[in-house]
Amino acid sequence: MADFAPLRKELQSRIEERNALRAEYKQLTKKLAKRVAQADTLQGCCANVKQAVREIDYKRQKQREIVEALQKQLGEQTGELKSFGDLKSLEPTCAHLEEENERLKEKLEDAHKINQALNQGLIKNKDDLLTNYHDETCKIKAEIQGLRDAQHALIKENLKLKESIRRRSMVEESNIRNRRVKTNYTQKKRSKRNFW
Repeated sequence: MADFAPLRKELQSRIEERNALRAEYKQLTKKLAKRVAQADTLQGCCANVKQAVREIDYKRQKQREIVEALQKQLGEQTGELKSFGDLKSLEPTCAHLEEENERLKEKLEDAHKINQALNQGLIKNKDDLLTNYHDETCKIKAEIQGLRDAQHALIKENLKLKESIRRRSMVEESNIRNRRVKTNYTQKKRSKRNFW
């Protein structure tokens, strides 16, 4: 009777290899899902950045309107001051207007500083965020593609393993049938000899 121990051992080894491949496939699938979630989160962060950029643009517009209003007010007050006839009788008013002009100039300078700071911060933050988003997106796409390739390779290997196991089983079943036929034939032949 033939010894099937090597065949069974190889079959068991193939089954263990298949189980290991299945476990690795599950881990890769989890990792793929995690990276896809990270990509979605990154897209959400990009949307938040765009919203922040819109808010900064809105603040810049408001600062520009304030600067224009202050410039207009300063021009109007300067024109009123020049149109007065008797400046001596209006010295208190002139002093008040000069103080008001100084305050307006300070406000105007502060508004310019704030506007410049907003411009510099907006450009730097926008460029940094867009660069980081682009780099991270490319990295995630490459990793996702790698995971998909590994997944396809595992599926292909699994199919090969199944086909190999199926063929081994068919060969083993064929060998068993052949042995049974041979055994039956031998027994019938012996029975005839004993009969004669």
